[in-house]
Amino acid sequence: MKVIGIDPAPSKKTVIYNDIDGFTEIEADKLKKYLDDEFKNSEEDILICWDAPLTGGKPINFNQKIEKYNPFYQRKIEQLINATVQVKGISTMGYAGCPHWSITQYCLGLPQIFQPEVPQSNLPFQLITEQLTIKQKKSLKGKYVIEVHPALALWLWLQDKVKDWNYKRSKETLKELLKKTTITIDTIKND
Repeated sequence: MKVIGIDPAPSKKTVIYNDIDGFTEIEADKLKKYLDDEFKNSEEDILICWDAPLTGGKPINFNQKIEKYNPFYQRKIEQLINATVQVKGISTMGYAGCPHWSITQYCLGLPQIFQPEVPQSNLPFQLITEQLTIKQKKSLKGKYVIEVHPALALWLWLQDKVKDWNYKRSKETLKELLKKTTITIDTIKND
């Protein structure tokens, strides 16, 4: 299975990573064509790791006991993360407030906001929203997309090892994160 990482951006260049080309950047208006040309019609099994929200809240959940919850703007997971992860450099805003909302809708048809009449089989890439078993992973065939949040994942993994998380504004912080990630990976490999 070919795995591709995409950080979509509607007003600046989208960053794409795959193990053959490494990092590449393309303009927002070319992303859908790129996905169609490179992956949608490919014979290969594809997993796209999309760095933007791919699901939405369900309007039927207005009775939640979560204060100020609005399923048309924010998912419960975002509200939970924002309440517990208050770190400069780690941003998790409501899905409807994310700038990548429009490009994600245009390219993937996601997030679908409680539209049971629209079958997911009509989407160019099938959405994976739950952890798969080893057996399911081995039998995965087709075109898939999964939501990722690399900065949040790194924070959860390295929160006790790094003090400054403002990596977008500081090259030193980015270098420290890279160093700590490498050390942590090496430690895991040696265990």
